[in-house]
This record gives sequence, structure tokens and C-alpha cells, in this order.
Amino acid sequence: MVSRRDMLIGAAVAAAVSPAVGRAAETAEAKSDAGAGFIYDYLFVEVLPGPGAASQTAFLAHLADTAPAVRKAGGETIGYFTPQLGWTSQNVAILLRWNGDISGREHAVRTLGSHPIINKVDRSRLAATVRPAPAELPRTTGIYTHRWFEVKTSDVPEFIDLSNHAWPYFEKEFPAAVYGLFRAEASPQDRSPDVTRMLLNTWYESHAVWEASRKPSAEPAAMFARRTQLSLTTRVASLHFTPLTA
Repeated sequence: MVSRRDMLIGAAVAAAVSPAVGRAAETAEAKSDAGAGFIYDYLFVEVLPGPGAASQTAFLAHLADTAPAVRKAGGETIGYFTPQLGWTSQNVAILLRWNGDISGREHAVRTLGSHPIINKVDRSRLAATVRPAPAELPRTTGIYTHRWFEVKTSDVPEFIDLSNHAWPYFEKEFPAAVYGLFRAEASPQDRSPDVTRMLLNTWYESHAVWEASRKPSAEPAAMFARRTQLSLTTRVASLHFTPLTA
């Protein structure tokens, strides 16, 4: 039996499609203010197996050691994310931010990824969409989820618009906040030039809040449901954030 809530969501999804397309220009204007001047690198690192947390500890020491070189190259090591659910203990994600003269960017990224404890580094070059704002940094409490989407490139403006308009409702209902929605630069690993990868980075007070937030009220639920219709694939992990900006 279909619940009243599901009926309302279904009706709202249909109603959300046309306004979302019409708001695409508005969202495009908002994008110009998000992360103005900044570009990002997301490094998904796999360290070699080791007893306990020895490999991860060795890599994190290397990461701290390379932070000054990243700053000298015009960048900032915002911090790193370690797994709670969804990744192995060998995985760490690094978020770098760049502004101004970034001529040293490639060398700095190679240096960061050169430690012998590293088995593999997958790099995604990112651009902020409507979030984060230039002064915004991740919080150090609670958990973060990193959710990757694959979306048809032609659907990206609507995908961003739906997200941007759903978040205020969502954030009023739950102790949660979207840090950033990033668009990944095309890479040889992409499945098709017509498909774009998007990274959604969201803070939750706890895993319990994340679970409760799977059932938002009808209006944001309708926009999220439409966004799901636009998503070709999605995967998610929950993580703990540690800053390295000090």
C-alpha cells in the first residue's frame, strides 16, 4: 500500500521538474560566488597493509610534513578524512585547496603521493558549485559522508539546482549541513565524456542523524527523489575529518 507521504512525494517530484529546469540560470549565478578563486584536489589514498594502524600513521606523518610545501606552492592542505563505514582501514582522503598562482600545484601533489607506504592514489580535480563558500571549512565534530554521483553532463545544472534548493529545508529539519558539492574535472577514467562525476560532502552530528535524515519532509524529499532520477550511479562512505589548516 502506498503511504500518504509517498503519494505527496510522487506528486511533488512531478511538480519539481519544471521549476528546477527554470531555476538553472539562477543557480549558475550562485555558482560564481561559491569557492570564488579556489580549485580543489581530492586524493583518495590507499596505503600498503601493515599491523594495526602503522601504515596509516606513517602516511599521515608524511602528509603533515608536506603541508608546508603545499602552502609554498600556493595551496592549502585543508585536512584528511579517515573511514568510519564504507572504506577499508588502508584508505585516507585528502582535500587540498588552491588559489592564485598555482604553478607549483602538480609538483606538490606528486610529492604528497610519493611516500613508499602508498600503494595507490586516485586524484580528482574538483571545482566548487554552489558550496562551499570561500571562508568555509569542514567541521571537526560528528561525521562526514562523501557521496559520489555520476550524472549525464546535460543534467548537471538541474542536479545542482535541486540540491541547492533542497538543502535549506533539509538543514532546518536535521543537525546536518552540506559542506560542498563539487564537480570533477573530466579524466581518462571517466566512463564517457557525456557523464560528469559529482562529489557531495555532508556533515552530520552522528550516524543516528544520518539514518533519521533518510526520511525528510515531503518538499526536500521530492527534490532529492528527482535528483536520484538524474543519477546514473552513486556510492557513499562515512568518515571522520581532521584539519591540517593550522
